[in-house]
Amino acid sequence: MLRSTTVLQQSCSMASNSVNLLYFTEKCQPSKKAKSAAGQDIIELLLSQHGSCQDGDSAHSDDRDDGSDDVETKLEFLRRQNGILKDRLDESAKKVEAAQTKIEDLERTILKVNVEKAMLAKDYGKLVCQLMRTGFTREDMATSSLTGKSKSGETRNKLDEKKVEEMIRLTLLKFNGVSRTAIRSKMAEKMKDDRKAYHLEEQK
Repeated sequence: MLRSTTVLQQSCSMASNSVNLLYFTEKCQPSKKAKSAAGQDIIELLLSQHGSCQDGDSAHSDDRDDGSDDVETKLEFLRRQNGILKDRLDESAKKVEAAQTKIEDLERTILKVNVEKAMLAKDYGKLVCQLMRTGFTREDMATSSLTGKSKSGETRNKLDEKKVEEMIRLTLLKFNGVSRTAIRSKMAEKMKDDRKAYHLEEQK
């Protein structure tokens, strides 16, 4: 009888423990709504963290975008523009050189014609004067001398010696009986006359 009572008490105790366990488990386990709410909270948390990561990446990307690409683009543009301007400058320089060549050719042609006309002179004096007008400007002859000095020793510009010698050569070619001294004297006389006329014009 005592044993039966003990077994019954043990059974009741186990049953009570089972009920308590079931009750505790049911209370501790979340309901479907709770599970759904908890799951939604977790999803929102993960999404917010993901968004924060994206914002951080975007911020880092903005930090890396320091304008270097824009600077390189502008630099490349300036290099191309510089190349274009250089090509245009070279082309302009070639045109100027070509124009200068044409001018020099024209001057040589005019000089040749004037020399040919001068060579028709009947005496060496006229030939010398015409050659000097062809080879020198009036100002050159008025402010210069054959030696670079005046009779009084005053310093003056010296006429181009090569031109002077060529004029003497042409004069001797046409009038071979004339001396170099006579030709140079005629040149000095021509320069003296032009000097007087030049100073008179300056005084007006």
